[in-house]
Amino acid sequence: MMPIKQAVLLAFILMSAVAYCGDIYKWVDADGKVHYGNAIPKSHKDDAMKVDVYVPVVTDKQRQEAEARAAKDKESLKPKPIPMPGPSPVSNPVASSSVQASKSGNPYTDKKLRCEEEWRKYRESLDCVAPYMNGAGALRAEAYDHCVMLKQPELCDF
Repeated sequence: MMPIKQAVLLAFILMSAVAYCGDIYKWVDADGKVHYGNAIPKSHKDDAMKVDVYVPVVTDKQRQEAEARAAKDKESLKPKPIPMPGPSPVSNPVASSSVQASKSGNPYTDKKLRCEEEWRKYRESLDCVAPYMNGAGALRAEAYDHCVMLKQPELCDF
């Protein structure tokens, strides 16, 4: 009695394995429509092709590598600061506030302060616009609602 139960169990296991790993075929009917199935019609036995069904299994290492690549790609898409020609930004707040009320009387110093102030405002404008730039460098419409657009000032010649 025991060998029969084992034989039935073995037959059941083999049938389920065949059902799981059954072959898939592809054929084209007379109207040109492509069909897929595990049973081929008799009229298409000669022209049906077996389809290789392979589902790759992703390992943890491959998944981690893909996540690292995705993070790197995401980081590369963030807007980068645009290097601007001209003087460096004014680091002295007293100097930038003195542009409006310069009392030095020195035309060279006044011109330099005005130039630095124009470049500071221009850089602020670019910083405001940067989040609204797409990958090609074009601006989205919202940038015009939220930012003041300034033309690039001329290079300071001092």
